[in-house]
Amino acid sequence: MEKLTYKEYIRLRETPFEELSEEDQERRLTDFKKRLDIGTKFVMGIFKGYIPKSIVDEFPDDDPLKNEAEIARIIVNNRDNKAEA
Repeated sequence: MEKLTYKEYIRLRETPFEELSEEDQERRLTDFKKRLDIGTKFVMGIFKGYIPKSIVDEFPDDDPLKNEAEIARIIVNNRDNKAEA
């Protein structure tokens, strides 16, 4: 199953689940779980005071949250002088 772009994910998310094909339902569920996992890791990083760049890199390149997550990562990591390049 190919990696969904942000635009494709939004299209699947905005379509009622019952109206999606079985393949698209599976794609939507798989990507939702992946995004939930990324979000969980990100929030745990905030609580721990350090967010690895690898977590931000998991965001799709076209996801508008990727830039915001990078900014938050820099702020959190600089709080305790743990920033990485």
